[in-house]
Amino acid sequence: IVVPRAPAVTVVRGSRRAALLLARVDARLVLAASLDGGEFSEEPARVLTTAELAAGAAIAVPSCELEIGRALVAAGSWITHRHAAVAAGGASLFRAGARRTALRRIASIAGRAPHHRRALIAPLAAIARRIVTTPFGVGAEFVLEALAGAPMADEAWLRALTEFGAIHAPGDAPPLPGTAGEGIVALLVVIPA
Repeated sequence: IVVPRAPAVTVVRGSRRAALLLARVDARLVLAASLDGGEFSEEPARVLTTAELAAGAAIAVPSCELEIGRALVAAGSWITHRHAAVAAGGASLFRAGARRTALRRIASIAGRAPHHRRALIAPLAAIARRIVTTPFGVGAEFVLEALAGAPMADEAWLRALTEFGAIHAPGDAPPLPGTAGEGIVALLVVIPA
């Protein structure tokens, strides 16, 4: 029997209300942030801003139960919505334009492939479609964006996408110690001074 561990929670003083979340979602560790009581987001600028706000002095956790409770509820809601988005095939993709470009390029390659090459191109195109619709971490998203518009020959481009997917595919990395199971791993709550 695996007993889920309680998330690590820390509260600090800062210049504005914020929360920084480390969660295990879809077999990956994900950072998300909330500013001024808003919804959590993986958007890199928001995560960075929140991390910078967290430089304040620590506060005793028992004196901040209400703020912690609010942040935990918002984080749980965000995780639920992210799961639903992934299940629906539209995970929070802040680089959606690059993905649309890549999907159009895959369709075009598959459509214009000569008959004698279709047996080779069709499986590569199917793998590329699956890769382009998979959520990745922030760094991999930037690589995927660059790869989407890379000037390469059709088959070489499909193979490059396949390699990208093999390197960055979610779930391939072993879980970190203490993070098996989905949910909140750690939460940092920032309370205005």
